[in-house]
Amino acid sequence: MKNGDLVLLLKKNDIKFFFLSFIFSLVVVLFPWEEVRNYDFIDLSRNIEKYKYPYYYFDYYTNIFSLKSFISDEPLWNYLNLWSGNIGVSPEAFFSSLAIVSLTIVCFYISKLSNYKYIILLINPVSLDFFLSQQRSALCFVIILLFLFINKKIKYIFLFFLPLIHSLSAMLLALFYFIENLINLKRNKKYNILLVLIFSLVFSVFLAFGRSLLSSYTDDSRFGEYDIIVNSYLYLAPWVIYFFWFILFSKEKNINFYFLVCFLSIYLLLSVFDFYAIRFLAMSIPFMLANLNNLSYRKSFVFIFMIHQLLLMYDWLKI
Repeated sequence: MKNGDLVLLLKKNDIKFFFLSFIFSLVVVLFPWEEVRNYDFIDLSRNIEKYKYPYYYFDYYTNIFSLKSFISDEPLWNYLNLWSGNIGVSPEAFFSSLAIVSLTIVCFYISKLSNYKYIILLINPVSLDFFLSQQRSALCFVIILLFLFINKKIKYIFLFFLPLIHSLSAMLLALFYFIENLINLKRNKKYNILLVLIFSLVFSVFLAFGRSLLSSYTDDSRFGEYDIIVNSYLYLAPWVIYFFWFILFSKEKNINFYFLVCFLSIYLLLSVFDFYAIRFLAMSIPFMLANLNNLSYRKSFVFIFMIHQLLLMYDWLKI
């Protein structure tokens, strides 16, 4: 796949793919997961609380002449919350709408580049928590995903505003920019993989050991506030297997492959450093599914992945 492939949206099956993606997303988002689990989405509950009391949580007097304040205060996200609340949009409707949009785009991406049947594999604890609870991160992720495949330079104007929605998207943009330019360089594919792994290591070390610096710069309490439960060796083991499976058995080293390697290796490395990195795992899964048609022993992988996710869902649903 080359840059610009997603610009031509209206091909033979694209309308069908988009419709199926939307219906699937609608069902997933509106399904009463919290009632079934008898447990609220933690991030979503916090976001709803902030949405209800915007003047208490958000700073609407951002100093636009201070780069630190302009980015760390995330003013665009704050004003979007305030504006939606003022026109009468409930917090549940607001965050559900964002989840439907983000999940629809990701499902369409997978359907277009792989097989629409694989979107069912997004029903897993990591992806559900990401799209249904961490809507702001998911929104930034899919916006970057869309604009990545637009060759027009104007895309950089839109991408400039993303850190005003989520400050961490600045680092996400750096990651996407690196991979996008890497595939345009003609060199041995093994060197590309090595470069991606080196980049992932540097990125992970920066995040893990720059935690206090980033926390003070962004005033983001999410750094280090979570208990690192998911980073047990037992939890990590299947993802390590998937990582090497794609490294060894991907037929073509395309852009989905490099994004998968990058996001998944960052997750694994940050987990070793006891850093909350589940978002990077969540962002690796769409690329994993989009790359399945490019994978040898695909049926075996899908079977193992499904069994793995069913076991995780059993625990996640607290059955």
